[in-house]
Amino acid sequence: MPQVISQNDFLNCLFDINPNGDPNMAFESLNIIMGKDEKTIDGRLVTFELICKAYKAYCDLWDAKWEGTEARFIPKAEEKKGVWQFLNMGMYKQKFENPKTGRDEYLFGGAKISLLTEQLKNFLSNESERPF
Repeated sequence: MPQVISQNDFLNCLFDINPNGDPNMAFESLNIIMGKDEKTIDGRLVTFELICKAYKAYCDLWDAKWEGTEARFIPKAEEKKGVWQFLNMGMYKQKFENPKTGRDEYLFGGAKISLLTEQLKNFLSNESERPF
């Protein structure tokens, strides 16, 4: 049974993460995807929640790698994809995880990079908690 998504839910989820691109084209692409019974590489059914999580993971990984770099130094193939590109390229079927090294495992244990990034952003935004 196809999942029905409202345009408000779509805008609140995906365009809050990255507002670049045409929301109408992206919403149309999303409706086409939701009308199919697609599965991810590991066999999970593609849902709106899965697409939102995948796009957030993609954006978090991209930001971890390229944030702060001038646009002219980012290779064309590595430019941040908008929602429409992400959907049309089928990138929502992939997993986006920052590869961990042995050092990362030693320092941070099994914590997910997205959780660590969120904690770092919270720490940096709250100056009253800093010990120095």
